[in-house]
Amino acid sequence: MQFNIQNYKNILKLIKSQNYNFIEACEWKKKSNIKKKIIILRHDIDFDLEYALNIAKIENKLNIKSNFFFLINDEYYNIFSPQSEKILKKILNLGHYVGLHIDPSRYDNINFNKNIKRDIKYFGNFYNLKINSFSFHKPTIYNFSKININFAYHSYNKKLLKEYKYISDSSMVFDYKLLNDLVTQGKKIHLLIHPLWWTTNSNKIDSKLNEVINKKIETLNHIFYNYKTLLKSININKSKKKFLYHLKLMK
Repeated sequence: MQFNIQNYKNILKLIKSQNYNFIEACEWKKKSNIKKKIIILRHDIDFDLEYALNIAKIENKLNIKSNFFFLINDEYYNIFSPQSEKILKKILNLGHYVGLHIDPSRYDNINFNKNIKRDIKYFGNFYNLKINSFSFHKPTIYNFSKININFAYHSYNKKLLKEYKYISDSSMVFDYKLLNDLVTQGKKIHLLIHPLWWTTNSNKIDSKLNEVINKKIETLNHIFYNYKTLLKSININKSKKKFLYHLKLMK
């Protein structure tokens, strides 16, 4: 299967054609016993928020609400920057839900749960949101047995994984046939989609990641250009003379 916007739209249309209800992740327990067709559509945002916004707009046009999980301490984006804040608020205004994407490797063993709770609280306070859900980054690498946080939605909760059939596009491996079978059968589904794979060009991981890197380079070049322009507009020698003059007057 080609990873592109059109095929992602086809996936959404397949799910909608079977009258599925797209729910907020933290509602999964309440919805477990009802007879309606239920799906948790989840997006873990690992590299860039603009790809997330692209997916959010596509889903909004199809009257779909999904769940976006953001990293608080990522090397690729700053969730608290002015640009990130604008994008995240746009995603919220499109009717989507927001949670925290947690990288367990970032926390020491001694204060593990305490620090995760701290970050969830800080994230919620910054965006004026009540955070009820969190997902884990790199789930196959870390042991989650030490995590003791009572939240409505925890992406790898054992009961959740038992009651909802889990499908993911991680590492660009996606079983469309399995999804089609589950949708046809009306099973409860927990679907993880990474916006990066579907909204970038090419169909190879390396090429998609290179596109992200080049985008980051363009952004940094723009920042650097603005900085150089600012420096040119300042007369350093004149400013230095003024400073020395006023310093002399103060003596």
